Amino acid sequence: MYKISLIGLVLTCFASIAESEDIKSNYVVKFHEEGLLTYQGGVNKLAATAPKKSVNSGKFMTKSTEALAYGSYLLEVKNERMSEITQVLSRNVKPIYHFKAVYHAVMLELNATEAQQLRSMNNVKSVTLEPVMKLDTERGPRWINADDVWSGASVPITSFPNKGAGMVVGILDTGINSDHPSFASVGPVDGYVHINPLGDGNYVGHCIGGDNDGNPPPFGEIQCNSKLIGAWGFENDGTAPEDGGGHGSHTASTVAGNVWAGPFFDSNAGSTIGLDQLSGVAPHANIIAYDVCGAQTCSTVTAGIDRAILDGVDVINF
Repeated sequence: MYKISLIGLVLTCFASIAESEDIKSNYVVKFHEEGLLTYQGGVNKLAATAPKKSVNSGKFMTKSTEALAYGSYLLEVKNERMSEITQVLSRNVKPIYHFKAVYHAVMLELNATEAQQLRSMNNVKSVTLEPVMKLDTERGPRWINADDVWSGASVPITSFPNKGAGMVVGILDTGINSDHPSFASVGPVDGYVHINPLGDGNYVGHCIGGDNDGNPPPFGEIQCNSKLIGAWGFENDGTAPEDGGGHGSHTASTVAGNVWAGPFFDSNAGSTIGLDQLSGVAPHANIIAYDVCGAQTCSTVTAGIDRAILDGVDVINF
């Protein structure tokens, strides 16, 4: 039996920032190098990677020769900077995440004193406390008349892709219930067979057989498929990227969950209930899940955004 929330959701975030001398928090330590989205060329004869300057103008090509070459350079620089940081702090520090898309940075767990030490380093541009977001919900998809878009009644372009087919949605939340029917490779009601844009059996992140770009899974891997084509676990909650509380599966199914007719289980009542079939707003879209939230708070959001850009998603839902 599967549990699924019955009300559509828009995620509202409340950010809180408070540095503490004693408590370690996540900080984004930025370096001076440009990120892939803004690099204009000129470093070590490496070609530009910014979309307007690259040969592949338009959509950012994360796997282009230029992007891979400059990304390798940033990795070398990151390793040098981490050696310097280790010396300054007199302890080994393992990055939670290495930023390469929007800017060049690492996310580190530090206390306020250590953060101030790093701000004095010449090779460090800034050190910023990562905001901690709190989860909240509101109502959803039927309010926006998604069915009129599916039928073409509200779409002036007749060749518009049907129900999100061909689009990749990045879900930043608490992870995803990987074996839920909402995320099956074949729609359980309409029989839609999803196509993996990465190619059959190719996944990104912490999937079994996935390309994790050198970032080993913190708590293991999950089974992905041609619908759920990737999953990353950043949050230190012991379950990433599998959904530890249901919130991420809720948002993912609201955005791009398959058409599904149940059975629906009401955890409060402890029994199944009769309802119409459910569907995400774009039920034929592909999904990559980014576990950036624990049970109540989200402390690795910027890492998820950066990784989603590198993965080439078309839409980010947070």
